[in-house]
Amino acid sequence: MGFLESLWKPKVIENFYFLHSILFNDQKMIVQISENSQIDIEEGNLELFLKQRENGQELFFTLNHNKSLNEKNIYETIIDIAGNNEMIADTNFWDVYIIVKANGYSKKYRLKCLDINFESQLFFYNHSPRVIVPYATKNGNMSFKIEQPSVITKIEKAHINNNGVFSLSGYAYYPSWDTSKQNNITKNILVRNENGDYEKSFQVQNVERKDLGDQLNWAGFNASIHLNDLDLDVIEGNEIDITIELKNNTQDTHNLNKIESSSIQLVDDSIFPNQSVIFKDSNGNEKEVTIRKNKKTKSLLLVISNHNLNVEIDTIFVDPESITINAVLLSNHPLFQNITGDYLLVMKKRNLNVIHEFPIKINNSHFTFKANLNEMICNDGLKEGVWDLFIDIEEKHYRISSRLDRISNKKDIISFPQQLVQNNKSDAVVVKPYYTAQNDVSLLIRNYTYSKSISRINITNQNMEINGKINIMLPNEELSEHAEGYISIKGKYGKSFDLPAKWKLHKTNKTNVEFEFSVIATYPDEKLSNMKDWILDHIKFDSLICKLDFGKIQSRFTLNISPEKIDKSFEDRLNKITRIKKMMEKGNVASYRILNKLFPIQSNTYIFQSYYGNSYACNPKAIYEEMLSQNKNIKAVWVMKDLQKDLPGNPILVKPHSFKYYFYMATAKYFVNNGNFPDFYKKRSDTIHVETWHGTPLKKLGLDVDPDSVAYAENTSIELLNRVKRWDYLIAPNHYTAEILKRAYNYNKKTLEIGYPRNDIFYRNDNVKKVEEIKKQLNIDPSKKVILYAPTWRDDDRKGSKKSSPFEFRFDLDQFKERFGDEYVLLLRLHYFDAARIHLLGFEDLVYNVTYYDDIQELYLISDILITDYSSVMFDYANLNRPIIFYTYDLLKYGSKMRGFYFDFQEEAPGPIVLSDSELYETIANIEDLRDEYSEKYENFKDRFCNLDDGHASQRAIEIIFEKNQRR
Repeated sequence: MGFLESLWKPKVIENFYFLHSILFNDQKMIVQISENSQIDIEEGNLELFLKQRENGQELFFTLNHNKSLNEKNIYETIIDIAGNNEMIADTNFWDVYIIVKANGYSKKYRLKCLDINFESQLFFYNHSPRVIVPYATKNGNMSFKIEQPSVITKIEKAHINNNGVFSLSGYAYYPSWDTSKQNNITKNILVRNENGDYEKSFQVQNVERKDLGDQLNWAGFNASIHLNDLDLDVIEGNEIDITIELKNNTQDTHNLNKIESSSIQLVDDSIFPNQSVIFKDSNGNEKEVTIRKNKKTKSLLLVISNHNLNVEIDTIFVDPESITINAVLLSNHPLFQNITGDYLLVMKKRNLNVIHEFPIKINNSHFTFKANLNEMICNDGLKEGVWDLFIDIEEKHYRISSRLDRISNKKDIISFPQQLVQNNKSDAVVVKPYYTAQNDVSLLIRNYTYSKSISRINITNQNMEINGKINIMLPNEELSEHAEGYISIKGKYGKSFDLPAKWKLHKTNKTNVEFEFSVIATYPDEKLSNMKDWILDHIKFDSLICKLDFGKIQSRFTLNISPEKIDKSFEDRLNKITRIKKMMEKGNVASYRILNKLFPIQSNTYIFQSYYGNSYACNPKAIYEEMLSQNKNIKAVWVMKDLQKDLPGNPILVKPHSFKYYFYMATAKYFVNNGNFPDFYKKRSDTIHVETWHGTPLKKLGLDVDPDSVAYAENTSIELLNRVKRWDYLIAPNHYTAEILKRAYNYNKKTLEIGYPRNDIFYRNDNVKKVEEIKKQLNIDPSKKVILYAPTWRDDDRKGSKKSSPFEFRFDLDQFKERFGDEYVLLLRLHYFDAARIHLLGFEDLVYNVTYYDDIQELYLISDILITDYSSVMFDYANLNRPIIFYTYDLLKYGSKMRGFYFDFQEEAPGPIVLSDSELYETIANIEDLRDEYSEKYENFKDRFCNLDDGHASQRAIEIIFEKNQRR
């Protein structure tokens, strides 16, 4: 092309291309677009262009005029999904473009899809459980995702009558099921309360729905539920979630006894308004039921409340010394007219079996309750938490509420002032009444101060400085920016120090309670010479106890230290400056790319990493130590956030994202990890990546997670699936785990079913001495038995206010201490996210926060009982033949709505499943009697999940992976 010709290059007129329609027919996707350009486009010069986000794969389809339509600007292409296996092979995302060719030039446009409703547009491919889901991006562009199917549930009619009969109709289907055997598909309605501890199932009537098409003719249903068939006393006052469950009993290997469930969604918000009716239960008591929708999920909810007797709030007054409640008892029932006499106001701690009772006088159905805040907190012993308020009438509790004015959002309208009180240990707490979502009245008690985040810790020869953020509750307007106090550090072997500290506070104004803080703690003069090394070694051993002295009040709270926040080098300090950190990371990654291409691979260099560099533990530790015992000639590099850690064998320690880290990541031959390396890591062809993983799964993982779950996006991200492709070997503790991980992550390389190296420790002969040493280090009284509490991380705990609120215990530590404090200590092993929110003041002699103790296998060794829920710790601990208690207070919710389980947990769990704190206490008290009861289940559990563990898994891993590759 000449210069003059380039100046006069024909111009492609800027235009936009809109999706006209998208149809699915016989495993084909028919895409119609409309174009608004003013130029004529010749046949074959308009293409639909699909680009996969994950790997950039491209597909092209010619768009032609639709001859059956009279409109000139409608173009159409038919994509044979069944013939495009590359499109549906994996879970992925595709973006849709239009390519226009005119006058020898081409132009690419994003396909717009404004005002297109994709809600019912689905295609499923029967030979592979995949669904194509088109959607509009936030910019109005068309994309679609390929994913595993989930249950589709829609409600079209819902009604409740005065007899308490709740009826609903709609449709529900699971797209990939073979519908030719529709008589084998059954549907049930599940009724669950918000706490997840109550569920009841109702079978529904199938109805034909020819309007949904032949394949989905079976999807319609009608359901009728009589509310008197529910346990109204249990679910009263709770939000009730309505879920539909489909069961497929077809006799093929893919669908056999497959069960899928999903919360029922509304087809249209306008189907019905909020409905409230009064009905009588089987005992003749009046109940009120309200149908409403969840604003966020659009799911259907029921709320049932007692109407036989309403305890209705008249007024609530709050002042610095007291809370005064004036209320009236309202009822049409003759038994509850003009009530007069001595009764009880009951405060019940939410989710726990803890109550406090206060005498009140009712006169002609009216009463006033005035609570002196100081007496209630100090003398009556109300601790932190949410307390729900009831009136006890004839040994039945009636909720104190404000409903008759029909104002449904009082919690957003009315905010009572928060009052500052000192408890019986002279620590500041705050108290306030508030309205719940159901307009009930509750009392909230919180510690005045709690930790939010730590940004930096600098430990010098003279002092220790900590920077971060804390929440100081209202009232906080008159607080000084400077305060005295102390920081108490608990260390190994019972050693601790109380360091005087000066605090500097600055309100961020992001919220009305958030403060940035900087605190400098000074060392005692006589210990000055070695305090720095001692603190570096001990600071994360347990929670730090902090005190702020504001003059008239003092506040104590706990800080929990992650080793990655400690500055140990000049590079660490630079990394705390965001701009410099980004520049350093950019430079280091650039250096890594050069090293990764140009430098030779060091065939004797091994990189080990466990839990993202947070600890020296798990399978990588076991494999490494077995190499040491075999005197292997290796250059070991451990990725550790804590560079002060003293590891056997004197390996090279590198901090994540340091230059040394990138150097060895680029040049090492072997990579051993129980998680994944970051996305910058580009695996070289001659390197070996060993994925040891970190547990036997109970909860669904990866592509097995229900797309409706809060955990789905994290478990199926493109980035995660790309990381899996770097694995060369996957170590599995049993066949069950191997099959799940291969399927859930589309892993198709070498899987070694050899047992877990980390469990070799349980089969050693020197464990008696090791147990004694660990207990001494933790300062556990040798006469005390040990309970290890290791709950799992809950995916919905990172949502909303939960992620920065104090960790909520689901059993009362005061009751626990009263019943078991003389016999047991409690080791608390939380997920890292929860550890930052722990608050343990007052229980230092009972509860040990061992979240940051490196190796949980050593905690198993010293524990007499394990309390867990859905965590994979159960599978390792079973090797020890010691009791396991499953405290699963949210079993119904967790097992279905949040993640789902791989097997029948309730049937196969090798120990008692308890749903309440009172059950938990009784189980601990009678633990020896339960050994025989669960012995058969325990043995069956071990046979299935621990059959490969024998103390030699590390040896097998080394022989199969490393020795084999070194011989090549």
